[in-house]
Amino acid sequence: MALTLSKLAVQILTENIIPVVLGPILWMIMPALVLSLILHYTWFPCLSLQTLDAKIKDVVSLLEGYEQNIRSQCLSDAIDYDQHKRLYKNFEGRLLRIKRVAHKRSDQDYKVATWKKYISFSRAAMLSSSYKKLLKLKTDVEHYNVLVLKGQNNHLLKMTHLYHRNVSSSPEENI
Repeated sequence: MALTLSKLAVQILTENIIPVVLGPILWMIMPALVLSLILHYTWFPCLSLQTLDAKIKDVVSLLEGYEQNIRSQCLSDAIDYDQHKRLYKNFEGRLLRIKRVAHKRSDQDYKVATWKKYISFSRAAMLSSSYKKLLKLKTDVEHYNVLVLKGQNNHLLKMTHLYHRNVSSSPEENI
């Protein structure tokens, strides 16, 4: 039984699979698929306004969290409040520029026939460029948000350390 199964597997391999793999159609299609994957992941990571809009919403929520963290630390000396406020305004301006480009593209897409907007190289380049800028903005916001939180944690650790040092040197302990 095992011998017949192996013969059957060899027969299927030699008669069906190898001719398909060696066929010229497959060899013509394969480079096009590889090239399209390379283009998609390197030069054109975003080809739809919906993807760009979803990423914009993610960055907006990150930016709101960053602003809340800045405001919670405005009275402490743990962070440089003015620097982070300027950075927040810079991030907000960058996000507004990206939103403006997305809205402009959306208006242009509304005026153009449906099939034309999907074969436009300039549209793909513009959306991908905005998407890459948005990813850069997202990493910047995450980085500075971590710095604010780290400053907050360092401040809390310092206060806790001072408290424990003051408690351990209290006169009640020496009795």
